[in-house]
Amino acid sequence: MRLLTADDSLRALLARQLLLERADLGVPRALERLGGLQTQHAPSGYLGLAARLRGFDRAALTAMLHDGRVVQTWAMRSTIHMLSRRDHPTFTAAVRDEQRAEWLRLRRDVTGDDMTAAAAAVADLLAGGPRRHTEITAELAARGLPAGTFPGVQHWVPLVRVPPAGTWTTPRAHVYGLAARRGRDTGDPGEDAVQQARVELARRYLRAFGPASAPDVARFAGWPVRVARTALGELDLRRFRDEDGTELVDVPRAPLPDPRTPAPVRFLGPFDAVLLLAHAARGRILPAAHRHLVFATSRPRSAPTFLVAGRVAGTWTHDDGRVRPRRRRRGRAPHRLVRGLTTAGSRRRVAGTTVDGRFLPLYRRSMLRSVSVLVLDELAVFEFGVLCEVFGLDRSDDGLPVLDWSVCGIEAGRPVTTKSGVTITPEHGLDALAGADLVCVAATALREFPAAALDAVRAAHARGATVLSVCSGVFVLGAAGLLAGRRCTVHWKHADELRAAHPEARVEEDALYVDDGDLVTGAGTAAGIDACLHLVRRELGGAVANGIARRMVVPPQREGGQRQFVELPVPECTADSLAPVLAWLLENLDREHTVAGLARRAAMSERTFARRFVEETGTTPHRWISAQRVLHARTLLEETDLGMDAVATRTGFGTAALLRHHFRRALGVSPADYRSTFRCHRDERRPA
Repeated sequence: MRLLTADDSLRALLARQLLLERADLGVPRALERLGGLQTQHAPSGYLGLAARLRGFDRAALTAMLHDGRVVQTWAMRSTIHMLSRRDHPTFTAAVRDEQRAEWLRLRRDVTGDDMTAAAAAVADLLAGGPRRHTEITAELAARGLPAGTFPGVQHWVPLVRVPPAGTWTTPRAHVYGLAARRGRDTGDPGEDAVQQARVELARRYLRAFGPASAPDVARFAGWPVRVARTALGELDLRRFRDEDGTELVDVPRAPLPDPRTPAPVRFLGPFDAVLLLAHAARGRILPAAHRHLVFATSRPRSAPTFLVAGRVAGTWTHDDGRVRPRRRRRGRAPHRLVRGLTTAGSRRRVAGTTVDGRFLPLYRRSMLRSVSVLVLDELAVFEFGVLCEVFGLDRSDDGLPVLDWSVCGIEAGRPVTTKSGVTITPEHGLDALAGADLVCVAATALREFPAAALDAVRAAHARGATVLSVCSGVFVLGAAGLLAGRRCTVHWKHADELRAAHPEARVEEDALYVDDGDLVTGAGTAAGIDACLHLVRRELGGAVANGIARRMVVPPQREGGQRQFVELPVPECTADSLAPVLAWLLENLDREHTVAGLARRAAMSERTFARRFVEETGTTPHRWISAQRVLHARTLLEETDLGMDAVATRTGFGTAALLRHHFRRALGVSPADYRSTFRCHRDERRPA
């Protein structure tokens, strides 16, 4: 029986995990070759494939997640894995029985009958389409089922992450759908099919990670060792021994490269498969003494790592696309390089890879190269101009990147009407949206949209493009069906209209903009600048955003939300009985007031006064007075030079600290920032 040294096993692992040489494989085929990739942290899948495939395209993977060629689901060890559509039924069937038993063992508050009932409830709910996890748990609670049925119900009814959940820009696994509904499930398999699936999973593990022992296979799958031994017993295997005398098995014709084969520097993401102790003894690639530098012990967390000569040599971070070995932080232990790899030569090899174009375009803050804006009739010129100003101008003289920019209409050359009486003639038709990294939808007064435009926006989003709307452009996104369950915003005057038209959307009317991953929505008019600069900051980095803002002579980032721009009238009295008291209060906001004192002025008992006040104003005396003080403070901040202490005194808050507290709570911005935004010109201010 052949002896395999640690170096033999390490080179075999690196070769099978495509870490000796990147492969020319499509994503589904690569995932099948690798035995899937763990993606509890969704970007890990992208990083893992970038380290292993030539010409990896982040947007292409996102598109495959959208169209179902690649799926993310609970699989081995009850963790989320990225699998090909073809592998999904086999891998989930292979681990189903053990995962169900483990869930019931861990959750003593549920029974098998509870889980069967929960599976039926979830299947009914998701038959109508994907749902957020909060909606699923609410449905289970409404049916009186224990809280412990979720997320374990996924072992009884196969569920998948539904994009945009689980993508590069939206890592959370918070939207779920039925695997069967998306064409990835063939029903509950019988015992024979389960055993066949186990045998296939064991074979695939060896092909991706072997040679290995039966306990290694068991750890990977989450099986008892006896189940692994039974599955391996049905395979035709090669047998070896390692340096400790442990028997290792392997599939025929799997690569066993020369242990002297050079191993290039590779950058791996968090929770990469070759490092996880859960499914193999990986001491040969990450010594146990250094494991604490990569994996947190208090909670599930993993640092990105880099390999030198096939072994973990340290952890890394990134800064605008440049990978940097993680440095010592004040007050913390340093992330030292693994002993024996701290030579100057090793450090030069790592430093030389920081400009490796094959890897870094993935992990740059930006994959943003091309921007297309969709313009429709009754176009809002200012909002369109904002998009042109941020994305469409050549500022290379300031060292800023130039984007591939296009303006698209329903037809190329067909004039688009505007709300300002001029026309704009786009040079491109809808086909130009097909290749854009960012698709912008400018504001329009229309509420009925051409079907071709909606189809083009849907198709761009489905293939992985980020979609940005400014002001009423969000109605186009809603009509295209992109707002279901998504966070969004719009100009405060249109918020109720948007809720009525698209009740499935989560409208945040106070926000200047909302970043929901691959959907970014900006509120009205100038808030479009905030949304655009935020997207630039997210994709191209703060230096580029600041440079554009400087050229536009606008702040790179504003505080607060739309509340600071909206008049917030306090509910007026609906009867005459309290009118004198309210009028007196408005003239005496700087004084302290109690319900008892106000009740005496109104000639009522305290209880009667409090009840009548709520009935006639819609709020309590305390809240009414606080709101009126904030309104008075706004006027003083806009029209006088009074200091904060003086404003606090005149409005009745007493101290600047209380003024800031109530002002920020009401408007979402500090008094000082509000003044800098809204103060009148000096010659227009009234005297203090």
